[in-house]
Amino acid sequence: MTAAERCGIYTAFNQKYWDRYGARFVAMSEALSPRPAQLIVVTEVEAEFPDWWTVVRFWDDRVWPAFDKALDYATTEWVMLCGVDEQFDPDFFADLPLAGDVVNVSGRWGNGNACYGTPSQWMNLLDLGHNGMPGLQMIRLEVQRKYPQRLHKWRDWISWAELRWHGVQASFDTRQKFVWCYEPGQTSFEADRAAEMEILCFISDLKTGRVIPGPEWPALLKPKE
Repeated sequence: MTAAERCGIYTAFNQKYWDRYGARFVAMSEALSPRPAQLIVVTEVEAEFPDWWTVVRFWDDRVWPAFDKALDYATTEWVMLCGVDEQFDPDFFADLPLAGDVVNVSGRWGNGNACYGTPSQWMNLLDLGHNGMPGLQMIRLEVQRKYPQRLHKWRDWISWAELRWHGVQASFDTRQKFVWCYEPGQTSFEADRAAEMEILCFISDLKTGRVIPGPEWPALLKPKE
């Protein structure tokens, strides 16, 4: 099977985000060649969507539970969360390298600079003090279900840290085949020192071995021995 036949992507959006990015996302998805085996959207927006999309009628104003709802409908071996604002190159799925349990998919920031993690940043992630794994996350569905993403605005950093702690095998796609849209008004755009400190405390808890995998935030902890 090709990489495209093994992969699915999923997103969620409300009316505000659809009005801002929807037309571009449709055009982008229709231009993909090859297309992924599945594209799941979770929304209550009433619109005409491409007939090859899987549309799940659900919403939660906390946003992230809507993204997670998509996993109930995922059928592919590999899955990737993306924002409706993301922009993939048409050949994103052509020769996408799938190895290990999770792939750090490199891309470009809106200014053209590269956006990616490295093997060194991955190995030292729990001691960096920042998210050393920018880029998208293509992950085996079974691994995503074992280690769900947390209900936090910077869930990507948290997810990478948790996967690193549990010894998940990471690989790296260095092709830079997408643009990471990062604009004012988006959920995770503004600086947030309190949210950053929450994650650093979470990583400290990870190192104790007491963090219980799950979507909960704050994370549930095993009792101290």
